[in-house]
Amino acid sequence: MSTTARDSASRHAFHKTPALPEPIGLMSFEQVRVHGLADAILSRLRKVRYVTSAGCYLLGSPRGILFLLPEGSTTGHALVRQYQHWIIARYAASTNRDTGAVLYPTLTDITDDLRAHYAGGV
Repeated sequence: MSTTARDSASRHAFHKTPALPEPIGLMSFEQVRVHGLADAILSRLRKVRYVTSAGCYLLGSPRGILFLLPEGSTTGHALVRQYQHWIIARYAASTNRDTGAVLYPTLTDITDDLRAHYAGGV
């Protein structure tokens, strides 16, 4: 491979959008499943926040596949930028001014956000 071809391939790989991470779940409008999904999202959100000290974006594809992407990561930033129309919400990005505690969404907040994003159906 020539130097020019290698440089071109290298630049192309650099600008390539990263692959989507493992989904956190699949949206359903069944009451029980939505609450279980919201619980799984909140649990993962707490783990990510504990490990990275960053909030997360919840993204939902048109097919109902859900992804939780940490803020601040290079991969997460690139994916959020590419899939802006998939953004459902940004969670746990701020803290209480007085106590410093992370402001997590409630299960109802997450459920309402999911339903609002998919109001037209999946």
